[in-house]
Amino acid sequence: MSYIRDWDQTTPGDHTARPETPLKMREIKIDIAERLKDFFYGFISGETDTAAKQLTFKKQTSDPTNVADTAIIYAKEVSGVTEIFVRDSDGNIKQITSGGKLNIASDEAVLLTGDQTIAGDKILSGDTTFEGSVTHNNPTTFADTATFTNTATFNSTASFAEEATMSKTLNLQTSSKATNGYTYLPNGLILQWGVGDTATGAHSVSGEIYFPISFPNACFQVVVTPVNVVSGWAPPRFSVGSVSSSSFHYLLDPGYGGPDINNNCKLRFLAIGY
Repeated sequence: MSYIRDWDQTTPGDHTARPETPLKMREIKIDIAERLKDFFYGFISGETDTAAKQLTFKKQTSDPTNVADTAIIYAKEVSGVTEIFVRDSDGNIKQITSGGKLNIASDEAVLLTGDQTIAGDKILSGDTTFEGSVTHNNPTTFADTATFTNTATFNSTASFAEEATMSKTLNLQTSSKATNGYTYLPNGLILQWGVGDTATGAHSVSGEIYFPISFPNACFQVVVTPVNVVSGWAPPRFSVGSVSSSSFHYLLDPGYGGPDINNNCKLRFLAIGY
């Protein structure tokens, strides 16, 4: 879109009857052009665009008064630098610029540098490289190659459509490295291990051992092995009974003629589920 007529400060021409009138009109046009030509096109001869050139804000000494149904953009000094602010109709004030950059808070966008907590489900398209420690608390989908050069922790679902490279530790939710501990595997399975005390008795005994944590859905398999076998005797026979998401039952048989089962006898277990 362009203006119909070019800006001409030489019109209207002089009039013999009232020469002061056209002169005054030309002076008014000059005054208007001086005030607007730097901000809008069309106030200099030859300019036909109908667009703004720039907006200039003089710093204010304080925030403007709130006005209903009105958003106000203004400038104010911050640490010796004039920055841009906006105040909405509810009176909320946001600093738009800071130190020559957009002033974006960590909860408003994904920052390229510095530490940040990012909430909500995320889909990352394109090759992604994380050079610092990363913790994901929500479901994350990586549509392309993902590279982690430091510790990566996933506390929720992570989907990798392409190759994922882990230079250091990959933590899929918080794991435990204790004697009775557990870890989360990349395919969604959970591996648990531990040592448990057995019941005592002269013959076969049974008992229940609880996992370090309950499996959210189910335990698939439990494998047990004896600890502190009495020297000179054959190892006692262990068998696994019922298994739930939180524990398993065992049966311990010392065998024919075997020694009594004392409180030194223990079992090690390894369980897998999801």
